Amino acid sequence: MSSRSSSARSACSSFVSYSTLFISIAPSDQYVEANSVLYGSRAFSFVAGPSLGGLLVQLLAAPFALAVDAVSFLVSALCLGRIAPAEPPTAQRERGHVAAGVRFILDSPIVRAALAATATVNFFNFMFWALFVLYATRSLHVRPGTLGVVLGAGAVGGVIGSLVTGWIGRRIGIGPALVLGCVLFPVLLLLVPLAGGPRPLVLALLFLAEFGSGSAS
Repeated sequence: MSSRSSSARSACSSFVSYSTLFISIAPSDQYVEANSVLYGSRAFSFVAGPSLGGLLVQLLAAPFALAVDAVSFLVSALCLGRIAPAEPPTAQRERGHVAAGVRFILDSPIVRAALAATATVNFFNFMFWALFVLYATRSLHVRPGTLGVVLGAGAVGGVIGSLVTGWIGRRIGIGPALVLGCVLFPVLLLLVPLAGGPRPLVLALLFLAEFGSGSAS
C-alpha cells in the first residue's frame, strides 16, 4: 500500500522530470518499447510494495512503515544519481513560454484529447486511492496484511499489461490502444464498491479490480 500512496504523492514532480529525461535516453523509434519497460518496472514495484507495506503496517504500525518508505526513496535517488544522460540545453527564460505551451495544446487535437483524458482519469484515480485503503480496512474489514497481499497479487496485471502494450499498439494502433486503456482502467475499479458478501468474494473482487485496472493502465 505504501507503494501506491508514494506513487500518488510524487506523481507530479516525477512525471515532469522523467518525461524530459526519457527523450534523452530512449531513441525515438523505441518510445513504445521503452515506455513499456518503464511502466513494467513501476508495475512490478506494485507487486512487492503493497504486500510489504501492509505487513509493515500490521506488524510495526503506520509511522514505521512510512519511515521505511522514506528510506526507499533515498535508495532510489542514489540509483538515479548514477545515470548521466545527455540532457538537452535549458531554454532561456523568456516571457510568453507558458502561453505558447497552452496554445500548442489547444491547437493540437491529439495532445488536447490525450491531456484531457489522462487528467480526468488521474484526478478521479487519486481521489479513489485516497479513500480506498480506509474503505477496505474500515468498511470491508480487511486486515492491512491481507489487503497488501491481495493488492500485490493483483498488481501482476500491471506487469502483464506492460508486456503486451507494444503488441496491442501494433495490432489496433496507438490511439485506439490509449482509448481502450482510458475506458477499461476506471471501469474495472467499479468492482471495489461492488465488493460485499462472504470474505472470499470480497477479496476476489478487490483482486480482480487491481489486476484488471493494472492491466489496462
